[in-house]
Amino acid sequence: MLEYLSTLPLSSTRQPLSSLANDQNPAIRILDLGTGNGHLLFSLRDEGWQAELVGVDYSAGSVALARQIAAAYRDEDGEEYTARGSDGVPPLTFEEYDIIHGVPGGWLQDGFDVVLDKGTFDAISLSSETHPETGARVFESYASKAAALVKQGGYMLVTSCNWTETELRRGGAVAHALFLRAEFAWVEMFGGVGREC
Repeated sequence: MLEYLSTLPLSSTRQPLSSLANDQNPAIRILDLGTGNGHLLFSLRDEGWQAELVGVDYSAGSVALARQIAAAYRDEDGEEYTARGSDGVPPLTFEEYDIIHGVPGGWLQDGFDVVLDKGTFDAISLSSETHPETGARVFESYASKAAALVKQGGYMLVTSCNWTETELRRGGAVAHALFLRAEFAWVEMFGGVGREC
């Protein structure tokens, strides 16, 4: 995901996002939706991304763990990690947020240039929970709620192992989205063949 993300052009400048994020441009904002322990954001910071990095997760335990890791993290040279913020680099922040039932907090501001989902939609789509008023499955509201997190001209990257591109385009998670496809290697497991995810 890091390699793919680095090539995306920010719509307002058409420059690759990684060059903007590496030029101490705290105006670039990236959200990790379903951050878990924050690994993806730590990886971005390790790769030199100096953008504002925010991770959200519905699990209070995951958010607490990500904050604990950020507080103790050291870079490859053993130096204090920039997760705390220094030299104009915004700190990594982690917040509790349930995309289906919650309301974004002050961390949303005017949205994010990039929203990353590396399995959250897949997990939500497995739920049989329905909305009490409409009877629709809760995952059906994901697209509109996720879109509200993205700035105009920004990107939402959804990594899905459960949905085909055709299903996603048909209106699942990302109707009306620009589709870019990252190819993954073919693997054989348990007598079947499929792509790595």
